[in-house]
Amino acid sequence: MDAPTDGNQADPPDLLTVHGRVLLALAAEPALRVRDLAEQAGVTERTVSSALKDLEQAGLLERRRVGRRNVYRTSVPAPLMAPKPASRS
Repeated sequence: MDAPTDGNQADPPDLLTVHGRVLLALAAEPALRVRDLAEQAGVTERTVSSALKDLEQAGLLERRRVGRRNVYRTSVPAPLMAPKPASRS
């Protein structure tokens, strides 16, 4: 990656997926609307809706209706890492 020529620092790369950004935002503020989540994640509302559905199906997020709004609760097991591959002998 080339350094910017105008003296400004380049923005660092975003290492989190949309799913990760949605989970982090909801962990901080469970009553965020899809519109607000989309704005924070820098993606469309449709993309956030798809991510929410994926996270619910994976058991990482629970949705509850309160009036006309959804409130989410994260249920992420610790640690959230891929299992290490079996060693080959």
